[in-house]
Amino acid sequence: MWSGNHLVNRRTYLSIASVSVTAVLSGCGGNSSSDDGPESNLSEGTQATNQDHRDSDIENNTSENTQTAQNSGDDAELHGVAEFEIIRLDVPNEITQPDTVDVKLTVENTGDARGTFRGEIDIDVDGVFLPTSIQYDAEISAGERATLTETLDPDRSGFVTFRIEGIEHELMIIPEHTGPQIQGVKLVREWTEHGDVYQNAIDSAPAGSLIVIAVRYWYWYGDSGVLDISAEYETNGKEMSQRDVIQDRSKRIVRQRGWEPQEDYIKISTYGWDPGVYTTKVQLRDERNGDLSTTKEVRYTLE
Repeated sequence: MWSGNHLVNRRTYLSIASVSVTAVLSGCGGNSSSDDGPESNLSEGTQATNQDHRDSDIENNTSENTQTAQNSGDDAELHGVAEFEIIRLDVPNEITQPDTVDVKLTVENTGDARGTFRGEIDIDVDGVFLPTSIQYDAEISAGERATLTETLDPDRSGFVTFRIEGIEHELMIIPEHTGPQIQGVKLVREWTEHGDVYQNAIDSAPAGSLIVIAVRYWYWYGDSGVLDISAEYETNGKEMSQRDVIQDRSKRIVRQRGWEPQEDYIKISTYGWDPGVYTTKVQLRDERNGDLSTTKEVRYTLE
């Protein structure tokens, strides 16, 4: 028997600067109509001169006002408010090691001033060694969008979830080799639950009895939730001229995903076998894709 255990949220950053106002000064000139000799002429001359000065002042002030208006237009971003809206978070659904992954965050400055966007993506890891967050810091002009990119290099396979402001994306990191990985093969008294591979391990059993060979291994479920595996085992002894090669298969639906440890067992009848030292070799095969494990063996004595 072979059995076994965007949404779009807004982050607003405000920057407020004081606005300088240039006051415009203008003069009002008076008129005199006196015709009384040289004194009157002098007064008129003085008034004309003063009027010229006032006209010159008006022109100068008008020029200054025009320049101030131009400067105010040029500096509008400095005196407005920067507001940022997260447009989207781009992460691939899956990568295969040793590939790296680019985490791209698109942000738009919807305000009327240039400003600095500072944001953070939270990272939830499941068996993967990665930082727990990514910080972004970028200057974005008013009305413009920017795509900010951070490249990560996961050193283990598994699942990673990225979150920011209600936006969430999950990434599956597929190992370069997805074949089952045997951790241990043991002769056991019996197998009833996970852990018995080592807890019930023994070195010998009576010749002619039904023996139990238990296997602990890691299995890559991916996101399929399906366990479909077969075991091939071969037993050799000093007095045996014929090898015993048998295949058994186990297929079931499970809740696990990614890499998960499993245990299974094989029952072998030793009826007619002579006492002595025997070796049983085991190899596992993932029936979904044909990937094979390395071969592991256990030595034991039949008494």
